[in-house]
Amino acid sequence: RRLASLAPEAAPSALRDQLRLLGMPGAWPERLELVLYGRVPVDAESLKGLRTGIRVSRGVEYPPLQAGAGIVALGVAPAQAGNGERLDALIGVSSAQQPVRSEDVTVTLDGKTLPRSRWAVAPAASDAGRFALLVRDLPAAGGLLQASVVSDAGSPLDDVARLRLPEQRAHAVAVAADVPAVLADAIEADPGLRLVDVAEAAVVVRLGGSGFGGDLPALDVVSASTQTEAFMIGYDDEAIDAQRALRTNLAVLGLDRIDATGLATAMQRPLAVAAKPSQRRGVTIWRELLGAQYNFVGSRDFPVFVSRLIRWLASEHAWHPYLAAGRPLPPAVASVPLHATVDPAFDLLGAEFAPSRAGAIDRDDAALLASLLSEDVAIARAGTQLPAFSAPDDTPSGDIGLWLALLVFALLAGEWFLHQRGLIP
Repeated sequence: RRLASLAPEAAPSALRDQLRLLGMPGAWPERLELVLYGRVPVDAESLKGLRTGIRVSRGVEYPPLQAGAGIVALGVAPAQAGNGERLDALIGVSSAQQPVRSEDVTVTLDGKTLPRSRWAVAPAASDAGRFALLVRDLPAAGGLLQASVVSDAGSPLDDVARLRLPEQRAHAVAVAADVPAVLADAIEADPGLRLVDVAEAAVVVRLGGSGFGGDLPALDVVSASTQTEAFMIGYDDEAIDAQRALRTNLAVLGLDRIDATGLATAMQRPLAVAAKPSQRRGVTIWRELLGAQYNFVGSRDFPVFVSRLIRWLASEHAWHPYLAAGRPLPPAVASVPLHATVDPAFDLLGAEFAPSRAGAIDRDDAALLASLLSEDVAIARAGTQLPAFSAPDDTPSGDIGLWLALLVFALLAGEWFLHQRGLIP
C-alpha cells in the first residue's frame, strides 16, 4: 500500500558523490560491501579512488535500457541584441542511438508553441546524436519556458525540461537638467536603462538638496565641500552592519574598478567611501569627480559604475541562467542587492545549494523550476561492469574435529551434573 502511493521522480543519482567521499583519506568505514539495485551507472574513475576494503557490486542485473533522447541543457542569457527586456535561450538535446532532429523538439512559452522560425541550430551542433537550438528574443517577463523532445525509448523523465524566465525591465531614470551631462550620456548608452520624465521614473539623478524626484531612490551630485566622503552609500536595511556591507559589496556598485589612487593624486585629497542606513536607497557623489579635468568620466570604468549604480538603486534582482537537479546553482546574473550576496532561500551555511530533484523550488517570492538535464539518463549510460553480489559465507571456519570434541565434552559435563543431583541413575 505504501509503495502504491509512490511515483518516479526525476532525481539524479548521488552515488558518484558517495563513492568520492568513501575514497577520501580517513573515511569510515574502512571495509564495506556496497550493493546497488537499479541501473545507476558507475564510472571506472569513481571505483579507482576506493580503498581495497570497499567492494561495489550489483544485487540484480537488469537488462540494459534502450537509449532514447532527452533534454540535457536549458538556459537563458541576456539577449545578444542588447535589449535589456529580452533573453536568448539555449536548448540542448542528446541521444545515444536515434538521430535527433529539430522537428522532434517542441518549445512553448506559457503553454503556447513557439514557431520554428524563432529557432536556429547553434553552431556548436556536432553530430546526429547531439545538437543545440538557439531561441532568441524571448520576453523577460517571468513566463514559463518548456522544451520537450519526442522519444520512443529510454526514460520519459528527461523528455521535458522547464525554466521560469526572470522578469527584467528597462529601468526608468529621470535626470535633472542641471546635473553634468556625462551622467545622462552614460545612462542613454545602456540598453537596460531608459531616460524618462520624472513622473514616470523609478530612479532619479539630481543635485543634492533639490526636490527633483521627491523620495525616489536617487543619485545625488554634491560639492566636495559639503561632505568628507567622495561616495556615500545609503542603504535601506537597518539590520545590516554598514562596514561589513561596504567591505564585501564594493564590486556591486563598480567602486572596486575606480582608479582611486590616480583620482586622489589629481584632486590632491583622499577619496573615501562610506555607508550609512537610510529610509531609501541613495548614493551621493562629488560633482568635482565628473569634471573633464579628471580621468574618471573618460575611463572605461565610468559606464560600468553608472550602470551598476542605477540598477542597485532600482533594486534589480539577480537571477540564475539555469537550474539543474543535482548541480550547484550557477552564478547569478545581474547585480545583487548591497545587503545580500546570497539568496536566503539557498543559504546552507556556506555550502553550495543543489536542487535534489527536478520540479519546483518553493520560495516566498517566486517558484523556481529545476530540470533533470542529465546526459547519463538521456543516453542511458551503462557505466562500468560490476560483479554480481554474493552473500558472505557465515559457516564457522576451523577444524571440525575440534567442534565435535567440544560438543562431546559439553554432553558429558551435563550428564555428570545431572547424576550428582540425583536426577538420573
